[in-house]
Amino acid sequence: MISMSRRNGARRAVSTLALALALGCGAVVATGVSAPAVYAQDKNSRGFVEAYSSVMPQKKDEQPDWNTIKGQLGLMEAAVENDQDRYLAGQIYLQAGSNLQDPALQLQGLKMMLASGKVAPQDVGRFQFFVGSLSTNAGDYATARTALQASIDAGFTAEDVRGIMGETYFREGNARQGVSYLLEQSRSVAAAGGAVPEIWLARALQGAYDANMTAEANQSAIMLVERYPSAKNFSSSTQIVRGLNELAPQEELDLLRLLRLADKLPLREYFTLYIESADPRIMSNEVVDVLAEGVAAGIFTTSDPYYMDVKNVADGRTTQDRRDAPELAAEAKTKSDAQSALIAGDVNYSIDNFAAAEAMYALAAERGGPSQDTALTRQGMAQVQQGKYAEAATTLSGVTSGNRGIIAALWKAYAASKVAQAPAGGAAPAAAAE
Repeated sequence: MISMSRRNGARRAVSTLALALALGCGAVVATGVSAPAVYAQDKNSRGFVEAYSSVMPQKKDEQPDWNTIKGQLGLMEAAVENDQDRYLAGQIYLQAGSNLQDPALQLQGLKMMLASGKVAPQDVGRFQFFVGSLSTNAGDYATARTALQASIDAGFTAEDVRGIMGETYFREGNARQGVSYLLEQSRSVAAAGGAVPEIWLARALQGAYDANMTAEANQSAIMLVERYPSAKNFSSSTQIVRGLNELAPQEELDLLRLLRLADKLPLREYFTLYIESADPRIMSNEVVDVLAEGVAAGIFTTSDPYYMDVKNVADGRTTQDRRDAPELAAEAKTKSDAQSALIAGDVNYSIDNFAAAEAMYALAAERGGPSQDTALTRQGMAQVQQGKYAEAATTLSGVTSGNRGIIAALWKAYAASKVAQAPAGGAAPAAAAE
């Protein structure tokens, strides 16, 4: 139904060279002689210094043979007697892993260094992050989460620690927990006035879709377009909301109208759903416009039987609908029911007379009844179409429940994204009411 890239912060493997440089361990052991001498003065045990010296190069300028050293690391580790030994042994494991592109050695080295208690307090969060990241790549998700939480607790912020934490749940096959975690973190950051990373919301949205978590998908979709209102995000959000929610035809129509406005209708399925929800016998002019867009996009050809059938019906109504629109609006004003005003609004909306549509929808909303949320939603939509974005956002805020609440929230996000782009007067030129 939808193709959406799976973006996440933990898919990249940790570069072994980058890890050594990031931890500042790239030059811990420059030679085999000077390092043990220095560390012996800092309470390395005699037995460990001897083991170290037998493993590492003895000549000042001799380059380590890391493959050979790898085979002797166990001897060095067995000679560890105290925390200073453990710290230095961990450094050698880490350096060997970095030079040999061996994440398992790196991970072991990091754990030994942390276990020694000799890592500087300001570096603990960074070390724990790398333990968590490497453990994630190794599929040890419980260890990864423990380390990542320790990194968070230590205040490490240079990497997307919480994004990777969420990813551990997805990789483990626990999508529900992954979605819940990312949404919880997103709300926490937002409540504190911070910027919620786009990748958290996109991953939560995709995860919720994959796991058929309708409520969470709706929340993720709204948060995503509120904060990152790109055409791509509106497209993925509206498609996922449409795919997971049971929508009535007119609800689906308003969601597809947003997709068409914010990005484009992506597939023939969306064009046909739009056309059938609008109904060429009722909103003929809008249907004709959608058909033309379908031809331009290569979705239809003018010889397509479906296209020809719909076009024939719509063409037979377009002129009459334009003639009827003013009369329907005038008649609705003389009545007391909401439905007549809603119908007049729909016809005017379909002929792009958005100012008249706005007035009719406002009248329908004022009269109340079961169609009030539809009327308010479409009043806001008509305001958006006129460039009255701030007014639209206010109107759409009045719809908060059910499917209409979700649709209104997405339209409101679109309106809010356009407020800064509105002309100096705050609105684009409005279509004249007929």
